[in-house]
Amino acid sequence: MSAQVSKMEILKKDGKFQLLKNGEPFLIKGAGYVGNRMDRLVEAGGNSLRTWSCDDAQQILDEALERGLSVLLGLDLGRERRGFDYGDKAAVEKQFNRLKEDVLKYKDHPALIMWGIGNELDLNYSNHNAWTAVNDISKMIHELDPNHLTLTVTAEIDRERVDLLKKMAPDIDMLGINSFRGSRTLYERLSAYKWDKPYLLTEWGSNGWWERPATSWNACLEPPSGLKKDVLIDRYKEIQESFGYCLGTYVFLWGQKQEKTPTWYSLFTREGEETEIINAIQTMWTQHTPDESVPNVTGISINGLAPDDNIHLESGKQYDTIVNVSYDENHAVYEWKILEESKAHNEGGDFEPDLHEIKGLVERKEGNTAVIKAPAEPGPYRLYVSVYNQKRKHGFANCPFYVK
Repeated sequence: MSAQVSKMEILKKDGKFQLLKNGEPFLIKGAGYVGNRMDRLVEAGGNSLRTWSCDDAQQILDEALERGLSVLLGLDLGRERRGFDYGDKAAVEKQFNRLKEDVLKYKDHPALIMWGIGNELDLNYSNHNAWTAVNDISKMIHELDPNHLTLTVTAEIDRERVDLLKKMAPDIDMLGINSFRGSRTLYERLSAYKWDKPYLLTEWGSNGWWERPATSWNACLEPPSGLKKDVLIDRYKEIQESFGYCLGTYVFLWGQKQEKTPTWYSLFTREGEETEIINAIQTMWTQHTPDESVPNVTGISINGLAPDDNIHLESGKQYDTIVNVSYDENHAVYEWKILEESKAHNEGGDFEPDLHEIKGLVERKEGNTAVIKAPAEPGPYRLYVSVYNQKRKHGFANCPFYVK
């Protein structure tokens, strides 16, 4: 491989931190990556991507290198909430040896910049020895790979976790934090907790589903894409004020996943069609708004009721629905569908099955309005609407309802 291995360093000057890549300042503008549209990440002004494991690492690293992107490569550690026991010395040693093989395999790849040692090991855990395992892996990496930096990623942060990390994992170079609503206050909180190293915002975006209101039957209320876009723009402006302590960000998620809904974190559809939120990200990273207009969706209602009105419908009856959108009506394509509500109670982004679509219930469509028929079976459902431009870029909204 002819390209140069990236030498990564952290410069501390006047009480602030700066990430250096081969001696040059490098501010991370990145995304959590699950296999969608790497070229679009470059076009949007991104310079890095994050993985959560070494699955498909060679392909991802090679493709990133071809496009001039850097990679924060994840090392997947066992989680206590999934049954891993950090009191089991044999299991911890086996894990250490497995990850050592990954480090030796990928440490000289030119696209690599950092190692992410575990993701959210602190979620619903009790055995603090997880941080000792992180520290041992970090020391191993520093011995084998002097060119790249190490971090571990927590699910949010508080004083207790900072104290534990300072005591039990002092070898890591920085801290990665997954934070959504709390991202704007991270620097103030870390300063209060006396964290004395830099940090990365390793997952961020509009509020997580656990941070949002819910219906009386506990269906989380997802904002429409237009409101999500506005939140991202405002939030990034606040995050920028902490640059010098925060070394950059990875927006969540450059791809598609099912978590409560198919759209909550997804910046793309499964087919690779992008949402209006991508335009906002490109504006943030490049300070230039893309020329192409994408439908801006700001609301949805059923029978005149908004999603937070705890909408109850009667089985088999018809109801008028409206989606609020700013776009040239003559060039918009509306797609409506009704899915069963998610029954998953997973945490930490664990796998959720796709939701079942109830077909034949959208009876009349005209522009931004449609008539739907309530499903025959009682229970929770959700109406989804996507509004596409001619290039299949879209805004979206959804509305939960309960059939009596």
